[in-house]
Amino acid sequence: MSHSKRGAGRVIPAGGPRAAAWALAALLAAASPWPAAASEQPAEDSQAEEAQEQAAEAEEDGAEEAVYQPPNLGAPGDRVGASTRAAGGGPLVLLAPPSGGYSRAESPELHWWLREPMAGTWIFTLSEHDSDQPLLVVEQDLDGGSGLRRLALSEYGLRLAPEQIYRWTLAILPTRGGAPIRASSYVELRDLGEPGDGSARALAAAGYWYDALSALAAKDGDRDLAGRLARLGVSVE
Repeated sequence: MSHSKRGAGRVIPAGGPRAAAWALAALLAAASPWPAAASEQPAEDSQAEEAQEQAAEAEEDGAEEAVYQPPNLGAPGDRVGASTRAAGGGPLVLLAPPSGGYSRAESPELHWWLREPMAGTWIFTLSEHDSDQPLLVVEQDLDGGSGLRRLALSEYGLRLAPEQIYRWTLAILPTRGGAPIRASSYVELRDLGEPGDGSARALAAAGYWYDALSALAAKDGDRDLAGRLARLGVSVE
């Protein structure tokens, strides 16, 4: 009658050469830091994780391909007069639709683009569209750079009133005797409905120009923003 003893979850026959062989194999397996059956698994897991990350990034990039859809009620500037957004070959471009746009934020960010480095001073002014009394005036020196620039109303404690149209103006005063450059547009705080998942694409589709632009700017900086602004209808190149 044979006897057996158990160890580490497997049955090992007792006695004889076969038992010695089993014991040697068990000792070698226990001493090895790289189990043969699992040696390829970490590489496979790493490749799978990398593929998942690439798929998620591609999905995110596609979700941010924002295309602006103006709301049916019309732009703010259409109700109060045309804006003077700088376009064409000028160095200053206000990043706004020709007749202004909407925001769902009480203190939105307002952006502009400098096509070339400039030295001098910029002056930002915000007022109600039918008033000459400014609510906010900010003056700063130009930093000599180009590309995207922003001003966040929240940094100055200013909140927009709902359904009130505001005019924002940017003036650049060059230091080397050039003519002043001035452009203006409109912004209005208005509820246009819930913008889906809150992504740049959803915000643009819902008509929230300023919020969609802020989402794009926060994600891309200057790297991809110029191309995506073209989808919104603004050329900065």
